[in-house]
Amino acid sequence: YRGVSTNASYSLSRILSLSAGLSWNEQQPEDTSSDIAFVDGSEEWNFNLGVRRQLGLNTHLSFDYTYTDRQSDNAFDEYKENRFILTLSFDL
Repeated sequence: YRGVSTNASYSLSRILSLSAGLSWNEQQPEDTSSDIAFVDGSEEWNFNLGVRRQLGLNTHLSFDYTYTDRQSDNAFDEYKENRFILTLSFDL
């Protein structure tokens, strides 16, 4: 299993921040000489972009977008995904 990821964030103002990230993961079976493999080889790329806004002293609203592209030796384990997440959080 191998992987690399990087993330960055930037404050646009006192109450608004932007974040972005990129990651790559690869998984390969150790013994490829056998016809029976317990782990299929795969490669996955993830990209995320998000914005977070402070609404009050302990309240934040964030909106995140994530794109995933997964390739695999198993055709049923391959996919491309777009995900949008809206989160309202309260710090107690």
